[in-house]
Amino acid sequence: MVNLKVTELDANTTPIGTDILPIVDDPGGSPANQKITLANLGIIDGWIPASESWSYASATTITVPSGAASKYRVGDKIKLTQTTTKYFSIIGVADTVLTVIGGTDFTVATPTAITDNYYSHAESPLGFPGWFNYSPLITWGGTPPTGGTMIAKFVVTCKTLTVHIHIINMTAGLTNNTANIPLPFTITTQYLMAYGQISVAEAVNPASTYVDNTTIYVSGVAVAATRLKVLAILPI
Repeated sequence: MVNLKVTELDANTTPIGTDILPIVDDPGGSPANQKITLANLGIIDGWIPASESWSYASATTITVPSGAASKYRVGDKIKLTQTTTKYFSIIGVADTVLTVIGGTDFTVATPTAITDNYYSHAESPLGFPGWFNYSPLITWGGTPPTGGTMIAKFVVTCKTLTVHIHIINMTAGLTNNTANIPLPFTITTQYLMAYGQISVAEAVNPASTYVDNTTIYVSGVAVAATRLKVLAILPI
């Protein structure tokens, strides 16, 4: 190749993951000229190869090499393969264990090996679903409404959990009510304010709502309530 200054090189306006950058490894110790791909940096799709072995610990935990806290953090996303591609948010980091959540969409399986494992500090790496579904078992007080169609989703952003519950087409109960809605996972902070709404027919009325580390508590559900809508935004 002709010797050129960096500023004289042709511009690559369509880089791909296999493109290579030169780097100097350990410049303050034992410097070594090496190469790295854009995919290794997560520049193209937001995913960084974990470059280490992960294994099943439970449906929501993964065993990783020691030193996880210096590499991963709560709110990070991970992608792995167990026959199919699975996505999770990290909700806990210990020295050798990642606690992860994928709602009802994804769980860590055993004894299936984990391959093609990646992590991301990015907000929305390529392919990540964002919102996860879950199935909270709501505990009603009074004479509860019946039936209805429920949408229950959550998203973990940095160290924030956002939960959206929307139930429509309920058959109204006979008395004023309360609704206790489990969170998708236990958070560390308790008695936080949350935003809740109760729909009565086509009207939306405010309700008394609070949250501890496991449950959203909604009170004041009107007798004629046929819809329930709650949005909670909580620090993890």
